[in-house]
Amino acid sequence: MASEESRLRGKLMVSKQFLLGRTLCILGSEFCERLAYYSIVSNLVLFFIDNLGFEKGTANVVTLVWSGTCYITPLLGGWVADSLLGRFKTICIFLFVYMVGLIGLTVGTLGNDTVYSSISIISLFVISVGTGGIKPNVVTFGADQFNDLDVSPEEAEEMKQTFFNWFYFTINLGSAISYTGVAYVQQNISFTIGLAIPTAIMGLSAILFFVGYRFYRITPPTGSIIGKGTAIVYYSCFTRSDVKRNNEFWERAKVHPTSITGRPVYSGEEVDNIRSFVKMLPIFGTFIMFWTCYAQMSSIFFTQGTVMDLKLGPDFVLPVASLHIFNALGILVLVPLFDRVLYPFLKSRNIDFGMLRRIGCGFFLAAVGMVYAGLLEVLRLHLFSEGKWFRQKVGLSEVIAVDLSVLAQAPAYFFIAAGEVMSSITGLEFAYSQAPATMRSLVIALFYLTSAAGNYLGSLIVTIVNAATAPNKWIGDDLNHSHMDLYFFLLAGLAFLNFYLYVYVSSKYEIQTPKNEKEYSSEEVVITDDDDKNVRIESESIGSD
Repeated sequence: MASEESRLRGKLMVSKQFLLGRTLCILGSEFCERLAYYSIVSNLVLFFIDNLGFEKGTANVVTLVWSGTCYITPLLGGWVADSLLGRFKTICIFLFVYMVGLIGLTVGTLGNDTVYSSISIISLFVISVGTGGIKPNVVTFGADQFNDLDVSPEEAEEMKQTFFNWFYFTINLGSAISYTGVAYVQQNISFTIGLAIPTAIMGLSAILFFVGYRFYRITPPTGSIIGKGTAIVYYSCFTRSDVKRNNEFWERAKVHPTSITGRPVYSGEEVDNIRSFVKMLPIFGTFIMFWTCYAQMSSIFFTQGTVMDLKLGPDFVLPVASLHIFNALGILVLVPLFDRVLYPFLKSRNIDFGMLRRIGCGFFLAAVGMVYAGLLEVLRLHLFSEGKWFRQKVGLSEVIAVDLSVLAQAPAYFFIAAGEVMSSITGLEFAYSQAPATMRSLVIALFYLTSAAGNYLGSLIVTIVNAATAPNKWIGDDLNHSHMDLYFFLLAGLAFLNFYLYVYVSSKYEIQTPKNEKEYSSEEVVITDDDDKNVRIESESIGSD
């Protein structure tokens, strides 16, 4: 028996040899997919205006609706994966949908009449469905690969934390290339070529993902939890009065409201899963304000940058779409720094810097970023009042910009980037580790939904502020006679209030101790032995002496 256990342990240890291959295929595929996505986002408003003849207002509305949809459709992708197809099959199918949409969008650049406009709009909708099937599942699928290793739960969680860090690194590497190289091609050469590039790269993404099929740990779907979860919440709230008296809130769901014998209808595990999910919701709610701060980079930061000096030398003018590169570069620098230096250093000093503390630090840094942006705007308006301005061409328009380099915005982007590394990456880790195993893709999708809510909240705040301050709007058409500084300070105040709310909410949350998942009763793990023969381990669980 001991020799058999040793043999199986040896096979599991061999599987570690393929961990690098697994993760590289997944990370490489995610890099290509995000590069394709951000290649669309970077100049979408400009594409609508210049290629399809949309008015500016219409172009911005359509872009906002599309961006929000891309963070809502992951709910569909998460449900399909958890309930029907499993993560691997869901990713494969939605990769194909994504490709169809990209091909259609590229075709839509060949003309600007109604037919081509319709093709472009329909293709964007198809792309939003495609990204919705990939976004919540690829990160979860990647983290799943660490569940069959013969290591302690703590070691497995450390490896997953590293995976989440580098997963986010690949996202922003793709973003950096999109907002520089691809954005330049779209603005200065051709939108057709500029969209054909991400289409080809998306094909490469599919190839990279399929290459790793042989080595993946593939978990089958577990069935729909939505209906059962709804019933558990309902029975906990509205069960019979005698059941309410004799049972605490969640335990009520274990007794059917028409049951006479009191025989449990829902298992303790099922009830505990829903209980764990509900307890996560307040934490998720505090992310909305963080994403509102984050959204300023592609909206108000962007607007502020257009009235600053875009010249980076005598002959080079920074493309407006490339301003977002500051955030991506910050993340590309900070992820390796945090993962390889800061976090190990804190651990070596026995300093507790767990998930909840990292998220809180990220929220605080985002608020500081809003303060810096407000102070920068105070300086910009001061320079304008002193007559230190000049005329600058931005796209097809001419604006009055002040004699202050746009590079002065870099610290604001850096604060947001540091906040992302702390909060967003850790938020993914939190969502995965604390979610019930049967709901992970759906919970990740819900986490992404907070980003959409943050974007919409940001739009609502702008609308309310401008309505309240009219006719002297804080964010008016003439930015040199507006008060973006007060707007940023308002956001900073709301962000700090959200930080204190998070401190309270997180103090009530108890982190669930992770378990290393090495159960193979409902799945199979394929590894390769020394003779390069496939070894299949089914329904075996290895204990420790």
